Amino acid sequence: MEEPTFTKDDLSTLIMTLVQKGEGLYAGILFRCARQISEEIPTAGVAYINKKFRLWANPEFMAPLSRREQLAIMKHEALHLVFQHCTTRRTEDKRLHIIDNYAADCAINSLLDPEELPEGGIIPGKAFSPVKPEIWDKWSEDQRDFHMKLSAFIESLPLGESREWYFNKFLENQEVMEGLKTPSLQEVLEELGFDEHGNWTGEDDGSEEAEAARAKLKEIIARATEDCQKSGQWGSVPVEVQERIIESLQPEIDWRKQLRNWVGMTRRGNRSTTWRRANKRCPGLMPSARLAWTASIGVFIDQSGSVSDAELAEGWGEIAGMARRRQIDAIPFDTEIQEEHIQEIKRGSVFDPSRVKAGGTCFSAVMDYAKKKRKDYDGIIIFTDGEAADPGPPLRGQRRLWLLSSKGDLLFDPHPGDTVVKLGGGKK
Repeated sequence: MEEPTFTKDDLSTLIMTLVQKGEGLYAGILFRCARQISEEIPTAGVAYINKKFRLWANPEFMAPLSRREQLAIMKHEALHLVFQHCTTRRTEDKRLHIIDNYAADCAINSLLDPEELPEGGIIPGKAFSPVKPEIWDKWSEDQRDFHMKLSAFIESLPLGESREWYFNKFLENQEVMEGLKTPSLQEVLEELGFDEHGNWTGEDDGSEEAEAARAKLKEIIARATEDCQKSGQWGSVPVEVQERIIESLQPEIDWRKQLRNWVGMTRRGNRSTTWRRANKRCPGLMPSARLAWTASIGVFIDQSGSVSDAELAEGWGEIAGMARRRQIDAIPFDTEIQEEHIQEIKRGSVFDPSRVKAGGTCFSAVMDYAKKKRKDYDGIIIFTDGEAADPGPPLRGQRRLWLLSSKGDLLFDPHPGDTVVKLGGGKK
């Protein structure tokens, strides 16, 4: 009897089967990946290599599996891409990388039917099935004992948690972490699982390849999601995962546009008298009026050091560019207003964003000064990371905008009338 085979065409057939079963998301993502049969990896996997996302499969591993198990592995690999696991990694430390792989598999397999997954899957709430006899036979007693402890630990974990949650649970388990320090026990961890994670790229390493991978992957997910929304064929993808995907694809709002819109709406009309042009049918001069729109804005700059110099320069570069038809005052503050360092920004003027203080932060000092200058400022901008107590609502008739650093957040809920803009933007 011939041994079962598995070819590149079989990979394509599995993707078409997913289409026929209404699994539009999984099929749409894998369809856009290059498919490759290789014995270089022991099982199956996805990776970004040579500017392409690739779906890999080892024929000796895939061929003996049932069609249901093969389809489950396809879903598993597609979910690694959905959650961008293969473009992010916590650390180059091999031991922690192994644990992170386990955490990723726990999160993904929680979303799949455990009855469909092949033996060896890392599934929370389920003990490991016995490993292949040839592996078990070559292990020492210590390795077998470690395997049983690891199996019991996985069985104790709940379903449905995030990759980060499972990662932290592994870190808290002293037996697992101690085992990682012993090369022979580390081998046990490396033998388990039914897919390969070795070719995943590093997290936020700043390389052009990593940036290109993330951009390409987002495009793949967006196109597959668009197809699902049109056809309604989400298949077995849980609703919470559908919502998470759609939310992640929402376009980002340019913080510069938000800031310009707010400044553009912060204005007052200055009425001046004039004479209307003479009308031949109505001789004589007639009084009239002209309305000129202007604005005066006070920009309060947090001096506590919580806003980086780079962000300070970026934010001020945008604000200074709006000084054409507006009076803009740069007002440094920490726990009090530094009035001796206030600068008036005019069109074409050079602004010095250097820090003049490095104390704490008090927004009440800002509001006290804004009240004092109530007739002078039509609106105020508070440039900060938000980490100070609530100063109360904005003053009546004076608009207020919080310009937050990229990592900043208000420690309180914004008041009615407040506008919050974060450097780097946000979701629509």
